[in-house]
Amino acid sequence: MIAHKSAVLDDFCAKAGRDPKSIARSAQALVIVDGPLPADAPMPVIGGSPAALADTTAEYRAIGLDELIVPDGLLGKGVHRLKAMDTIRSLVSDLP
Repeated sequence: MIAHKSAVLDDFCAKAGRDPKSIARSAQALVIVDGPLPADAPMPVIGGSPAALADTTAEYRAIGLDELIVPDGLLGKGVHRLKAMDTIRSLVSDLP
């Protein structure tokens, strides 16, 4: 879905004579660092494992996403949340 919407934005930019790279692109998704993805989430959910999360964030970057907003509602509580945040931070810090 993000790639499609990004392509639509690129088309509108071309018609308007605007450089599409001048527009920051962002998305929001709930993140599961280690566990099953819920089927009934109110928004997109990515991850399931650190490897799957790394793959998805790399795909987002490859299609031109500049920012991924991660609500912390599914990251657990206390120490579990901190561990999940550390995992996310380590994965995204490796992206170009």
